[in-house]
Amino acid sequence: MMTADNPTTSDDHLVEIFVRPPRDLDRYQTTTHFGQRLRERVPDRHHGPVPKEIITDGRVTRRPWSGDDELDEPGHPVAFTGRVDGKRYTVIVALRPSGYRSPDTTHDIITVYRGKPPSESADHTGGRA
Repeated sequence: MMTADNPTTSDDHLVEIFVRPPRDLDRYQTTTHFGQRLRERVPDRHHGPVPKEIITDGRVTRRPWSGDDELDEPGHPVAFTGRVDGKRYTVIVALRPSGYRSPDTTHDIITVYRGKPPSESADHTGGRA
């Protein structure tokens, strides 16, 4: 049952609403996991352009969600893919519904890796730690 306090339903009859992911980096906060993967997977000289240029100008694709349904508004994963100095990177973010309702709530930047996103059947969110 949907209530003002709980905007989700308890059945499987959900309606998906398509939204435009924000392109402004200020609408996102980085997770600890993202910072670790940035240091491991991206050369130091690209730490500024990745994720900024990828989120601002990259191609957007929806990613499958396979996380814990009990998480408190975990957000839906979306991939931004683009090139920096000729190298392709993918940045995975989690879009939170409250991030669209309140300017004080940000979405999460979850992970980054070289290359394009895997097929829709694969989950490459990299965790939420």
